[in-house]
Amino acid sequence: MDRRISLTVGAILIVVGLGDATAWTRPHLAFYGTLAQVLPILVLAMIVEGRYFRGLERRESFARFLLKSLLYVPLIGEAAALICLARGQDTALLRGVALFALFVSVTLLILYASDGPATGRSRKAAATLAAVEEVKAAAERHGAHS
Repeated sequence: MDRRISLTVGAILIVVGLGDATAWTRPHLAFYGTLAQVLPILVLAMIVEGRYFRGLERRESFARFLLKSLLYVPLIGEAAALICLARGQDTALLRGVALFALFVSVTLLILYASDGPATGRSRKAAATLAAVEEVKAAAERHGAHS
């Protein structure tokens, strides 16, 4: 089975599972109002701070599909939150979509914050600097023994 189909089916199962798992609770409509306001801001933060589309054309097709899909999830979640607001009630499916979108957005922002511009350097640059420091320390130790 194609990985894209597996990812799509998996996401749908997670959404339905979230909706069913939270069936005993009924969030206030204010939750959906706040979610509808916050999700677009999180999407902008992902795009701007994460440099979301940098190098996208050079990646394999599954990576492009995954990154584009993760960008659409918060937008679909915002639509679900707006539908809940317009109807004045939620359903298990809409609740699952909204919660999944919130989870994906926050997870991506945490990943970007720990890896990129927010830290001042990427993990790759940090690993390179650490390796250079180790080489310098080894050279100094070797020079001291000579």
